[in-house]
Amino acid sequence: MNRPFERNIGQGRIMWIELLRIFGCFAIIVLHIAARGWGQADIFSDSWLVYVFFTAITRFGVSCFIMISGTLFLGTGRGSSVQKICKKYVPRILICFVGWSIIHTVFRILNGNLTIQSVEQLVYALLYGNYHMWYLWVLIGLYLVTPVLDLVVKNQELCQYVLILCVVADWLPGICDIYPPLSTFLKKLLQDQIRLSLPTWYVGCYVLGAYLNRYGLSKTSERTLTILGFAGIVYSIVGCILFSRYQGEASQVTYNNQTLNIAFYSALIFWIFKTKVGQINFSEKATQFIYTLADCTLGIYLIHVMFVRAVTDRIFDSTSYALPSLVLPLSLIVFAISAILIVLLKKLPFFGRWLV
Repeated sequence: MNRPFERNIGQGRIMWIELLRIFGCFAIIVLHIAARGWGQADIFSDSWLVYVFFTAITRFGVSCFIMISGTLFLGTGRGSSVQKICKKYVPRILICFVGWSIIHTVFRILNGNLTIQSVEQLVYALLYGNYHMWYLWVLIGLYLVTPVLDLVVKNQELCQYVLILCVVADWLPGICDIYPPLSTFLKKLLQDQIRLSLPTWYVGCYVLGAYLNRYGLSKTSERTLTILGFAGIVYSIVGCILFSRYQGEASQVTYNNQTLNIAFYSALIFWIFKTKVGQINFSEKATQFIYTLADCTLGIYLIHVMFVRAVTDRIFDSTSYALPSLVLPLSLIVFAISAILIVLLKKLPFFGRWLV
């Protein structure tokens, strides 16, 4: 199974992809820890500004994972077989989801985060999993349309056309959420009336990753992406602060995963790893360590929420969310503990083969 976190088997390990996996996985842990303070701290406090900063700059994580998937699947021959997609990749994601959904449901009940009073509630909890497991459902959807998108990516002009549709149908309405009447109009027109449904819900990131890897950027396009990427993250942070304080409550409409500014920011992070970080030479020992850690990122992603719920949430709650300086140390601790556990769990036959 070639998950977005998994090694590029058959084509050798690609160092910048392995590093981006690790960096993105850590960013998501920072996001999930900082998000508690972002949602609970006083929006007019200095502490809340720090939480905004952390939740904004780490928003690239999921988008970059999906871009990595696009890089590895689209236009490479891997995603061209309908039979292989339906018989190999999709079932393995489903097995992974079912296993972790059961684990997290049991943990949430024991931790006091979930109360089951009926069969319907249990089915719902198992079907949707924990809050971070939506990503696995998205992967299944992307895998199912992969054979079609694989043909798109092999034609540069057609690929550019699909990306334009993604901007118009998905990312543009997303960035307009700051003005609900316009956002509602665009979504109703483009998604409900015209039914532009294919170029939405992360298809753009999936195709964009393959496009950047396959066709690259000219110097002019690279400079443009740099400007738009930095502008995108500045808009995310400043926009969140101003809009939230105007609204009187915390709002992330300026940096949802499907906003145009986050698409530019994520693409910039992806491009930096491909063109800059990928040029770094590592020693043999460091390379092996990076490969080992990269192989654990799927498991780290799936297990880390347990420590966020059981430990970090309680720590921030006990300090009234007044210590945002704890975000990075706690994130490093959660990442390290999760990584050690996954290394050990990978040694178990079924667990190591199907769940991590």
